[in-house]
Amino acid sequence: MTEVKVKSMIFWRHYILIILLIVSLISTESLYSQDKEETLVGIALEIFPRLVAVDLDIADKLSPAGRVKLLVYYDSQESRAANARTSLAEKFSEIAGFATEILVVNEFPKEPPTAILVVEKLSENKIAEITDYSVTHHILVFSPFEEDVKQGITAGMSIHARVVPSFNGETLTKSGIRIHEIVLRSAIIYD
Repeated sequence: MTEVKVKSMIFWRHYILIILLIVSLISTESLYSQDKEETLVGIALEIFPRLVAVDLDIADKLSPAGRVKLLVYYDSQESRAANARTSLAEKFSEIAGFATEILVVNEFPKEPPTAILVVEKLSENKIAEITDYSVTHHILVFSPFEEDVKQGITAGMSIHARVVPSFNGETLTKSGIRIHEIVLRSAIIYD
């Protein structure tokens, strides 16, 4: 096995172990805060970048500048999106070895990003719109709201005794996004 392959395997194992560790450590007790949506977004800020890192085609989804371009999407909660962007930028200057560029948006750009984080509950029409955008551009869209994933958003999280990544199987297939098998084995897949 070549040195490059060994380093690549070590890198992916590292990220997968981090995801699994975070998922196993986060309990449902933190969900009893005054603002459940804020709490869910806070948890998502830890999981989202790690799921982006296990997109097997991440190198093909970089910006023209060679960066992982993340969009923090909002409909009406601009300040929540700005806070999420700041938190992501502080914690994740790199993802999968690539520098990050993180923008706050409420419209989809013509040039697709690497991935999108939704920071508030969306209407059915907005979910359909962002799901279509995800499928068309083969990008991961993550929402911390489990019902969004059930309605078509590519990925999210499910909270029971612990936090588990969740995916919409149909959207994942249509969009052609390839997630590492180990992550998918521990995830909830909605059809």
